[in-house]
Amino acid sequence: MPNGKRIIRVEGLQNCRDLGGYRTRDGKHVVKYGHLYRSDNVGGVTPEGKKTLLESLRLKYIIDFRGTDEKARSSYTLAGVTYLPIPIETCFMTEHLLNKPSLDGPSAEAVLRRIATTFLIDFKDVYKRFFDVLLKEAKGEPVLFHCTAGKDRTGVAAALLLTALDVPEETVMEDFMLTNQCYVPPSCETVHVGNCVISKEAVNLLFGAQAFFLELCFGEVCKKYGSVKEYMKKELGLGVKQLQKLRSYYLRPISPS
Repeated sequence: MPNGKRIIRVEGLQNCRDLGGYRTRDGKHVVKYGHLYRSDNVGGVTPEGKKTLLESLRLKYIIDFRGTDEKARSSYTLAGVTYLPIPIETCFMTEHLLNKPSLDGPSAEAVLRRIATTFLIDFKDVYKRFFDVLLKEAKGEPVLFHCTAGKDRTGVAAALLLTALDVPEETVMEDFMLTNQCYVPPSCETVHVGNCVISKEAVNLLFGAQAFFLELCFGEVCKKYGSVKEYMKKELGLGVKQLQKLRSYYLRPISPS
């Protein structure tokens, strides 16, 4: 599925994508279209956009990774869709910024690297709940998961999901980085978070998808657990039976040509 077709036009969203079409490592299966979607903040969707989500995407479940403050600023409802908040509070980012008077590009990269080194350990319960929803509630029904920009919290969720579906590492990274073709960072010269003045270079780093972020997330769990799949088994409850069930819901065999 070309990226131009993977990116879904939904009025009010910048970063809505179908995870369908990615092939597994053995080339025998492909992720089903129309079942797994990732996006930025659904709270910004227009009435026409809601119609697209309900009628074209046929959503049945939405998983929201946004924190309490984010949801309070931009809440939403979609008739007939089960809404499941699994928050990662924004303090994972802001606590690194509020004690700084300013942030330039190198400092922003250092912040992201510090966050990434413990991200999958700090939020293992969140991602366990994410897979529990897919396995025990959605059960193959169309589901969309999102945060605010749809890049880090959502991007890591998508990377874990594609890995669980046995999609190759390089494809997982390509999907993670596709955000940079979709999401437009703030155009202002500086952004203020509390008393911290964030430079334009830092804004571009913080609001874009960075390959090193996912590399560090996965690299650190590999150091601790031996592999990402062992981390998923021990911390996310994804043993052989769970992986088989997940793949039965979201993969289809590729017909021989």
